[in-house]
Amino acid sequence: MANSLLEKETEQNVEARIVHIGERAIPFEHFLTLADGRYLELSRGVVVEKPMIQLDHELCSSWLYQIIGPYLQEKELGLMLSSRIMVKTDEFGARLPDLLFVRQDRLHIVQQKGVFGAPDLIIEIVSPGNSKSHLQELEAEYFSLGVLELIFINLQKKEIQLLRHEENGYLETVINEGPVTFSTIPELTLQADWILSEPRPNVRTLLNELLAN
Repeated sequence: MANSLLEKETEQNVEARIVHIGERAIPFEHFLTLADGRYLELSRGVVVEKPMIQLDHELCSSWLYQIIGPYLQEKELGLMLSSRIMVKTDEFGARLPDLLFVRQDRLHIVQQKGVFGAPDLIIEIVSPGNSKSHLQELEAEYFSLGVLELIFINLQKKEIQLLRHEENGYLETVINEGPVTFSTIPELTLQADWILSEPRPNVRTLLNELLAN
């Protein structure tokens, strides 16, 4: 009964990733020493190498950072950080989100060695090498941490998945076109085609327009 239910509700995948396994599960504080600036994450006490990204991923991430970061700063709403800062998810977990936002009154969770608490918003840009199980793993960890809004941007599928915390759980919305709004930054509205496709609007011009509005 259990096996048939598993086969009905899941699909089997063979996945490969480079991991570093210690004699025992590695705790977060020790992982910070082991990582030493390398592009590594910690998943259930196992060190996982984060793969290199492709150009479209970098262009999208950079554009969003240059738009949203200064917008937040100018309006004194909080801080946006990029993928080189560690987020502690639990005692044996740490992630490097592509982008994250922490609002002004919660900046105490942003410390020198990482973010020790739930960011208000996390944006992950899906790479071709990201497996379905990895994305679901991220989703579960971020939800358990208490992230209010989680966004997955899939450039290959040309879609944006928004997961927002509601009273009874997380509400999912998938956007392929039209306006993109943020529950954690209610003043900001972007367009899906700006995020999903090149060429994107000029950063300075668009930022001036957004700040003027």
